[in-house]
Amino acid sequence: MAAQGYQGVNGGCYVSPLFVKYETKTGNRYVYDVRTGEILRVSEAVYEAVDYFHVLTADEIHEKLPRLSREAIQEAIAELDGIQKQGLLCAHRPEPTVQVESLLCRGEPEPVRDFLRHRRRLLTLELTHGCNLACEYCIFGQHYEAGRRVSPMPMSLDTAKRAVAEFLSGRIDETVTIGFYGGEPLLEFELLKKVVAFVEELATQKGCGVRFNMSTNGTLLSEAKIHYLVAHQFSVLISIDGDRHSHDRYRVFKGDRHKGSFDIIQRNMERFVELYPVYITRGLLPTLTATTDVAELERFLDRWKESFPVIIANSVAPVEKDVEPCLGLGCSDPSCGQVRGYCAPSGEILEFVDWPAPGFASAIERAVTRHASELCRADDTVTADEARQDDPLGHRILSQEIEHIHTRSIIGHDSLRRPTTRMSCFPGASRTYCSVAGAIYPCEKVEFTKFFEIGDATNGVDGDKAFDSLIEQVRLGFDCGNCILNQICTVCPASVRESQESPGGPDYLALRRTCGELASEPLLAARLRRYTELMETNPTVLDGVFRRTDGKDEEDWLGAMEVLTSREQANRRNAEVGLEELAEVD
Repeated sequence: MAAQGYQGVNGGCYVSPLFVKYETKTGNRYVYDVRTGEILRVSEAVYEAVDYFHVLTADEIHEKLPRLSREAIQEAIAELDGIQKQGLLCAHRPEPTVQVESLLCRGEPEPVRDFLRHRRRLLTLELTHGCNLACEYCIFGQHYEAGRRVSPMPMSLDTAKRAVAEFLSGRIDETVTIGFYGGEPLLEFELLKKVVAFVEELATQKGCGVRFNMSTNGTLLSEAKIHYLVAHQFSVLISIDGDRHSHDRYRVFKGDRHKGSFDIIQRNMERFVELYPVYITRGLLPTLTATTDVAELERFLDRWKESFPVIIANSVAPVEKDVEPCLGLGCSDPSCGQVRGYCAPSGEILEFVDWPAPGFASAIERAVTRHASELCRADDTVTADEARQDDPLGHRILSQEIEHIHTRSIIGHDSLRRPTTRMSCFPGASRTYCSVAGAIYPCEKVEFTKFFEIGDATNGVDGDKAFDSLIEQVRLGFDCGNCILNQICTVCPASVRESQESPGGPDYLALRRTCGELASEPLLAARLRRYTELMETNPTVLDGVFRRTDGKDEEDWLGAMEVLTSREQANRRNAEVGLEELAEVD
């Protein structure tokens, strides 16, 4: 049953096994059950025989596996029978039987609109599309003009007030976050101050707490602006790519593409630290590019990590050679190499055709392996947190690999029927993004895509539209339930945005590229192996790393057929299938 495949959407064929097997360095053998999300430790006989269970007879299995005795094979078959009676390692995938509404509303008659309204904790305001830089890989840059239509006008104060008022309606004794985004938001600093004054006054009237955050390129961080941001307790994230050569290759000033911005940003960072030596909500947003030297980036982060403790590394997608034209809404550029939900820089930026550069993957692997080793040696949550702070790059990339595995939902075993697949996010459930024009989107990644517009500044989120458009059509319309990642999906819905060829339906070209790359059995096995080896050595450390507080792991984790997450915790998590938790800066 492991080798079964299925016909994917639009005629494409995707091989999606029912389980994934892997061994750890300790010699332990595991089977990951794709349907339920369980990780089982099994005997050697079960590990070998499971590929042929319900496919071959015991004698035929013995012929395939002569090193195993007939008795061992019989015992393995009996054990597998018992596992299947628990609803695990089934030979088929039952059709979805649970409606998303009932999961979201926990069986209550609460409308989805109200659920979304009360769930959100972050509203981001796009103050402007304008920027004083012309970063070559920026989504607003010259290589993306076919895909993003920018507005010359900033957000109006009236639009900002309406969006904030709707967001704060009904809030009592809660703390929420208002974010500011661009373009470069500091180009509209006077508008920002007016919005902050309005937010603070309204929040005081309603008795709710409010935080502010902002992403900036750092070039306009004057002393006066720094004082203001600190006075209003802003979380400030500065985009800087880690070393002067890599940064200045792409992040140049508008009107002067030979002038890099690294030195100016670093001087502003130094002044920020001089004025406020300790400021825990200050951070960096490095972007890994085709010229990134990982060793140089790590040296840069080592210098700044104490002063800028929040570090979130991102990467630019590569350009595929001989790529088919992107068919996403609003993009007709045949050189566009859409990967993972974004249009990558066009072939005019030649480095990105051969990105990642030679040696980059091995350098990243060394960083991740080193950080995993440090976590294995951590004695408690405090030392694990110290390891995270000491190696921000390794932690960021390791988290991208295994966090969704650790926090996955696990389906109960009282029935062979399964609910809908786990989604990487439920759009609008924890955050929303208000564009310059006042349209509401789930986040900044999907702006300008009409398919993902789920409301407006005056009325907030349209629950029906969010549910119908983003759940039914995007998630359940193309066999997500059959995917190998259906319980640990990390794919952004933006990667399967609305198709020009089939309005209202997903972009199958984007789907093939995105999921074809990520839904790989060897890739998943490698990530499961790394995760399990860490858990074998230090089974509680990741609870602290990923801030899990809703349950405890089972005792005797390495016991036969045990799972990594407790039943009680799994049941609670199942009540929130599909909801993305916002990672806020404390």
